[in-house]
Amino acid sequence: RAGEAGRGFAVVADAVKGLAGQSKEAAGSAINLVKNIKEAGNQTSDISKQSQVGAKQGATIVLGAIKESEGIAKIMGEMTNKVSNLTNGVERGLEAITSVTKTIEEVASIAEESSSASEEASSAVEEQTAAAQQMAGIAKEVSETAEHLETISKNVVSSAEEVEKLAVAVSTDAENVEKSAKEIEVQISKVSEVSEAVKNQAEDAIKAAEKTNVNLQKLVEYRINLLNELKSKYKVE
Repeated sequence: RAGEAGRGFAVVADAVKGLAGQSKEAAGSAINLVKNIKEAGNQTSDISKQSQVGAKQGATIVLGAIKESEGIAKIMGEMTNKVSNLTNGVERGLEAITSVTKTIEEVASIAEESSSASEEASSAVEEQTAAAQQMAGIAKEVSETAEHLETISKNVVSSAEEVEKLAVAVSTDAENVEKSAKEIEVQISKVSEVSEAVKNQAEDAIKAAEKTNVNLQKLVEYRINLLNELKSKYKVE
C-alpha cells in the first residue's frame, strides 16, 4: 500500500507542479503586456518592432486623452476592477492550497488507507486546477484592459508601473508554489521507500504548504492595500 500511495502522491505533486508552471506563464504574459504599455506611455524610441506603428498613432491619441479626465477615471475604474478580480483569484488559489494542506494532514493520520487519501488528493488537485483556470481568465481580462491604457497620459504610467510590480509579484508567487510542489514531491517520493516514515515526511510537506499559505496571505493583504491606494489616488468608488 505504501508503494501505491507514493505513486499516487507523485501524480498529485506533478499535477500541482504543472498548474504552478501554467500560473507562472500566465503571469509572465501579463508582465510583458504591462511593459509594452509602459513603453507606449513614455513615448520612447525603444518600443518593440511589433508595436512601433501603433505607438506612433497612439501618441496623438494620448495628447487628446490627457484632456479627457472622465475617460481616464473610467479606465482606471476598469483597471481597479481587474485588480480586484486578480486579488480574488489569488484568494481562490490560497483556498486551494489550504485544501491540499488538509489532504496531506489526512494522509499523515491515515497512511494505511492510501486509496481513500488518493481520492481526496485528486479532489484537491481539481480545485487547484479550477483556481488556476480562473487566474488565467483574470490575467486575460487584465491583458484586454491593458490595451486601453495606451491612450492614458504619463500620469497613468505610474499606475501601470504599480500593476507591473503586481504581475511580477504574481510570477514570484507562482515560482514559490512551484518550489513548494517540488518539496512536496520529494517528501512524497520517500513514502514508497520507508513506509514507517510517512508521518514525518507528510509533516514536512505540510510545513512547506503552510509556508506557501502564509506567503499568499501576505500577498492578498498587499493586493488589497494596493487596490485601496489606487482607488484613493484616482478617487474611484
